[in-house]
Amino acid sequence: MVLLGALVVLWWLSSLNALASQLFSYDTAQPWGSFIGSTALGSLMAIPLALVVFGLWLALGAMRRRAGIPMLAGEPSRASSNEMLIAGLGLGGIIYAMSHLTDLVVPRGVMPRTPTTMLNDLAPIFAGITDIPANALFAVALVGIPMLVVAGLTPRWSLRALMVGTVLALVAAVAWASGSINDIDPVSVTLIIMGVVIVAIALVIGGTRSAWSWVVAALFFQLLLGVREAAYAPVWQARGAGALTVLIASALISLIASHAARTSSRSGIFT
Repeated sequence: MVLLGALVVLWWLSSLNALASQLFSYDTAQPWGSFIGSTALGSLMAIPLALVVFGLWLALGAMRRRAGIPMLAGEPSRASSNEMLIAGLGLGGIIYAMSHLTDLVVPRGVMPRTPTTMLNDLAPIFAGITDIPANALFAVALVGIPMLVVAGLTPRWSLRALMVGTVLALVAAVAWASGSINDIDPVSVTLIIMGVVIVAIALVIGGTRSAWSWVVAALFFQLLLGVREAAYAPVWQARGAGALTVLIASALISLIASHAARTSSRSGIFT
């Protein structure tokens, strides 16, 4: 219940920060009362969204236990916590590096993306800060559940690799069919495939010993994004938001490491 309440409060704070841009998008053809009512109703959607996150988290915990993946590799201790922390940081770093692998090759004639400033928020420096815990939970659930489904279908690694390859082939076929063949860059496609393979290997090696490392990896990924924003954002508000992201993600990672060193691995939201 504490988690649900925290998620709802954080989503409400995020909605409040974005209220100015929502009011700016008001269409005068719509009655003002109807617009205010729909805006208020949108803020109440934080409650069912929190319930969805909690349900995904419970499903992830059940599948994790069935796959035999503990919250912590060994009894709670500083050594086990450090092992979990190293695995999570390494996993998050690899995922971040592979997600930006295609930045090394910029196809000729492609326009760079328009930078975002978040100046349309009420307090731009706090933009995205309240979404850090929810983003970590969503990322872990959305990546972990499909992988645990594959792991639960068969214990043979060859069949698991075949199923993953089939899914990736279907995704590639859909992407191929939805876009122009001339717009597909073979080098970028090769880099994407290589990145997916490297991430899959890292998940198998670093993510099967401790489930806490999944959360650490998701937080560290956001921390690295914050470092990038703090260094290269176009306006000082965005750089400040990136610095706050680094501080908050670091604090949450430290809290998890301290909790893992002191608390039984059978406790926690995964149970």
